[in-house]
Amino acid sequence: MERRSSRRRRHPLVRGASLRPIVSVSPPAAVLKDGAAVPAPRARVLMMPSWGGVAGLRALLVMALPLIMTSAVHSVNLFLDRVFLAMYSRDAFTAALQSGMMSWTLLILPFMTVSYTATFVSQFIGAKREKEVGHLIGQAVWMALIGGVFMAALAPLAYPFFRWVGHEGNLPKLEADYLWVLATGAVANLLNAALSCYFIGRGRTMLVLFVNVSGCLVNACLNVWLIFTPIWIIPAGMVGAAVATLIGAFVGAVLFAVFIWADPSARSQFGMFARLAPNGHLMWKMLRFGFPSGVHALIDTLGFAVFLLVVGKFGYAAQFASNLAMNLNLLLFIPAVGLHQAVAVAVGNFCGGKDHSSAERVTANAAWLCLVYMLTVTGIYLFIPEPLLLLFRGTMAEAEWQAMLGLAKLLLLVVAFYSTFDAMLLVYSGTLKGAGDTQFVMWVSIIFSQLLLIWPCLILAAKANDFANPNHGLFVAWAFCAAYIVFLAFFNVWRYWRGGWKTIDIVGSQEPNLVED
Repeated sequence: MERRSSRRRRHPLVRGASLRPIVSVSPPAAVLKDGAAVPAPRARVLMMPSWGGVAGLRALLVMALPLIMTSAVHSVNLFLDRVFLAMYSRDAFTAALQSGMMSWTLLILPFMTVSYTATFVSQFIGAKREKEVGHLIGQAVWMALIGGVFMAALAPLAYPFFRWVGHEGNLPKLEADYLWVLATGAVANLLNAALSCYFIGRGRTMLVLFVNVSGCLVNACLNVWLIFTPIWIIPAGMVGAAVATLIGAFVGAVLFAVFIWADPSARSQFGMFARLAPNGHLMWKMLRFGFPSGVHALIDTLGFAVFLLVVGKFGYAAQFASNLAMNLNLLLFIPAVGLHQAVAVAVGNFCGGKDHSSAERVTANAAWLCLVYMLTVTGIYLFIPEPLLLLFRGTMAEAEWQAMLGLAKLLLLVVAFYSTFDAMLLVYSGTLKGAGDTQFVMWVSIIFSQLLLIWPCLILAAKANDFANPNHGLFVAWAFCAAYIVFLAFFNVWRYWRGGWKTIDIVGSQEPNLVED
């Protein structure tokens, strides 16, 4: 009878509840033998997928699908922004991708640092210290406010920067207008991220989906209005698109705050609103693990931002075709980021409860799921890219469009090649982050972005005039981009296999509860 009820044990999320503490069913990550520490056993990289159980595909999908759909909603929303701007003008479309990438490059360090709070929440719940969740969210809000001030201070540098990188004509002004608005109001995005961690860390991802869909619908509706029609002091075009984006983020932050306030368990079980003052010790601890996660995302994004800026050196056709390929990649790839986030939260909960066997199982199931998705995406890249690429045509003449389309389809072959490696990178780096091994993820990203992306691209930019055919330089740049993804995937999987992530203790089992005086 005991064995039968054990088999029926299901993940709390399958029952529609929040994440709950998980009882340890695996041995400690490191044990003492003859006075010396024995390294953690090697992790299992791939196992046969399983449906049931606390770490099965069913439990993972219950938590991950809303996050995947949330990422998909943001992806579609971003895609529609670009389509509307392409309809408004070709310069606006080109400027939006460059400026949007630079805006995200600036925002991503504070954004991902704050977002790592979801892993903290998950780990503390796994360690049966739910009462400290409110204090974690409070520190995340303070970090969001500080990050907002930092972003606003950078806004005046937008126009000089785009002039410095050599953009010509009307592009620098369009790019600067877009970036200035997004940087000034970035606090809305950061507060949205901080407050969402309360629900993501608890596994209440359906509510996160609802709030994000609401914010994105507001953004999409305002885009139709503000991109094409000037309103009061808001000019049409780039500024209108940026204002719509910020209003959507602000609506999301307000909704999260309302749902936290209305949650009956927020005060009694999770200690929300009990201690809102900054806590130097706790904030430093959160930064110690969260900041490397932010730096990793910054380096990764910065590398691609440099890549996109450099391909413009090979001519307008190369830049536009790269924009086409990247936009389609964003549309189809961003949903997989939701699975990455779900893996980090699930692994965090298991590691908080010292259940490393389940952490391995959920990682393997996520790897199979992500592989199937990315292979499907690869099929779209290879066989039916034209219907989606056609949305970016705008008013371009037929002959010019055919030239752009042919080049973009060639670049999508490169994307198809590295997509499988990208799937492995997403899953296994998510596990390392969920366990707290954020410093390794950061350093491997820094090293390979320098070796295989940033410096090769800068050298190619300096030698751009030496290529008899500019497209040859473009293809070399894309080859380095693919190599960067492949090496990152290999080293993250290797780190996971080594098993050292099992010895990391984010919660600090010897520390007193942070809510106690």
